[in-house]
Amino acid sequence: MEQMLVRLKPYDPAKGHVKRRYSQPGWRFDEGRGWYKVPADVAEQLREVRQVENRPYSPPAFDVCTKEEALELERREKIDARRKRGANDALSVEEAENGLIGELVSDDEDLDLDPPVPRRTATLTTADIPKPTPTPRKKQTSPVKAEPKKKPATKTGGRAKTRKK
Repeated sequence: MEQMLVRLKPYDPAKGHVKRRYSQPGWRFDEGRGWYKVPADVAEQLREVRQVENRPYSPPAFDVCTKEEALELERREKIDARRKRGANDALSVEEAENGLIGELVSDDEDLDLDPPVPRRTATLTTADIPKPTPTPRKKQTSPVKAEPKKKPATKTGGRAKTRKK
């Protein structure tokens, strides 16, 4: 019986990868756990699972591949993660000592890295910023005082009108 490797795609709502766990009879898959070794028939079932159920255009929920394909997929993800790193981001001790960043970029000629964007050299001074023109304030009028309300006649307090019979 052939074994395949499967994993839930990493959580990324921008790409539509929103599943964090999935259960199938006899199996429970968690997104943070990584790769699972499953039989080929289970892998084929998982290949059909979508991120959002009953939506045929939703992206697949699982990466299903052989061991070699899984290693290649992880290698590409590491390169993409390093490519997104900014120039001012800190390197880990291992990367700095071993020079992993330089090796990856120099060994892979097929990488299409974008050329660096030139920084803006002109700087603004306070004289360059236009000053806002003052707007005249409207004269505030005092609120009109309302007349005090008359209290209704009560048995104890006011004048009670009596009816003549």
